[in-house]
Amino acid sequence: MPSHCQKCGAANPGAARFCPTCGTRFAPASQPPSIPTRSGAARSAPPALPAKRNSGRSLLALRGWDAAAVFGGGAGGALWYWYSSLDQFAPKDTVTPFLILGIPVFIVFFRSLIDRLLMPFQKIRRKIPRLILIGAGLVAPYLISQQLYGYKGLSEYPYVRACIVVGTLVSYIIIRNPQSPRRLPTPPPIAST
Repeated sequence: MPSHCQKCGAANPGAARFCPTCGTRFAPASQPPSIPTRSGAARSAPPALPAKRNSGRSLLALRGWDAAAVFGGGAGGALWYWYSSLDQFAPKDTVTPFLILGIPVFIVFFRSLIDRLLMPFQKIRRKIPRLILIGAGLVAPYLISQQLYGYKGLSEYPYVRACIVVGTLVSYIIIRNPQSPRRLPTPPPIAST
């Protein structure tokens, strides 16, 4: 068995078949592949270094859609700041750009917690067709903005902030399909003699 998990980098305690941290099945150890040299003689490849264990998320470790969400939030926040500065008689909006950036960052870094909170509702959500959930998630921000307009005097920048926060989070909750945490397989019971 390998000494470290290929997925998370956790150490393999002895001859475990599954990673104790992430639950990934360990592949049986095999011979390292041989690499041909210029002289034609084959030499074995150096052993692979164990993957670094990522104990938490960092901005440098973001990949794919997570990176696109965070950097898109940053671009959206910058565009909003620029737009709010166009009116020379109104104050620049400095709070909303941080909300536009902060929501994707919050969702990316706290996704596992959000998934755990959403997991009890998964039985209900499975009964609703996915296309209906997507449609409801797309319509929710518009309906919320209609309801918030003029609510307790909300207008201008505070109205925009409320719509951004509430509309985005409600839409995310409707559309998000929570991932259950990986569980380690239970070992067979030990027979007593």
